[in-house]
Amino acid sequence: MGVSWAAMLFFMALPSSLLFTYTPTNLPSISFNTSEPFIQTVNQVYKMELDLYKTDGSIMFSTYEDLQTTDGQNISTLTTIPSCDLSGFKQLNETHIAIAAYTIHCIQILNRQDGSRKTLAGICSSSGFTDGKLGVGKLKYPRSIEMDLRNPDRLLITDRYNHALRFVDLITGELGTVISSDFKYPRGLSWVGSELLVANSHYLSRVTWHVNGSVSNVLFTGSTVSGFVEDSFAKSRFNYPYELETFRSNISLVADGSNRRLRWLDFSTQLVGVVCFNGGNPCTTSSQLPGAGRSLLKVGNDLYVGMYQNICKLIGEYVLTLNIKHKKTLLKKHSNHGCSLKFRTAKTLSCQILITVLLIA
Repeated sequence: MGVSWAAMLFFMALPSSLLFTYTPTNLPSISFNTSEPFIQTVNQVYKMELDLYKTDGSIMFSTYEDLQTTDGQNISTLTTIPSCDLSGFKQLNETHIAIAAYTIHCIQILNRQDGSRKTLAGICSSSGFTDGKLGVGKLKYPRSIEMDLRNPDRLLITDRYNHALRFVDLITGELGTVISSDFKYPRGLSWVGSELLVANSHYLSRVTWHVNGSVSNVLFTGSTVSGFVEDSFAKSRFNYPYELETFRSNISLVADGSNRRLRWLDFSTQLVGVVCFNGGNPCTTSSQLPGAGRSLLKVGNDLYVGMYQNICKLIGEYVLTLNIKHKKTLLKKHSNHGCSLKFRTAKTLSCQILITVLLIA
């Protein structure tokens, strides 16, 4: 394959900053057109879900003491547990919500109809690591809750200071342990097919249920040492990742807390990159969050990010992909972490932009 002399002269005349050879740090990016404040909160936002009880697109979220819901204009409080980080929750249906009462070491169920709460697992205000029924089983700083896709009558819990994945049976109230190896202060949970990704300090681990009945937990991406590296799953680095959210069937997003970035994981290419976005204060400074992102919620083409005293809304996603074979020369403006490609599209438009590989044989 060849090109004309005119084309070759054109490429030779380009500034060197526009031509670069692909390396793992020059990755494609998932981008959003803009970012804007959605609602201001009093405290840190730990977890968000679409409110199943309402039909207006309201978002339920947990903070330091409160479980609340908002339509972006007003905030209503569903329940308050004084001096207790409500680090996670899971709506079981339209009226009942499981709440992780982090600092008092138990899981409670809120009846939204009458506002009553009852303990489901753990012994409130008493920490420990014990399996058993209510009144016997103990937790130590339960962080996040997720439904067990393998058993709809069970909830899964990251038991942070016990470095374990626990379960509670919604029918019998039995608290048990799924696995307690190779976790380090586990936080958020997200299903990827039949496997479970868990956010730990500086890495993500993968929990797998095997056909012989055994369960394994292995380091999936990141390291036990903090950092900020975009690369393959084996080489990428994180700094206190908190929450995970499914973006597409083969892509998940991670709130990389202390790096103040949003990261993506592409399971088809086994690469990790950065989510880029534009917008004004207080939501972005060169695609960096003003503080540690602790929670994520994708609704349509928009992404909500929970932080300290603020929920930010990223609007109108699109994906930049690179058509790369080995180490070819690309025509692209280069900057750190690939976040200088500020294409503008309509907010309702979701498109895929291909950056063509230019070959000079």
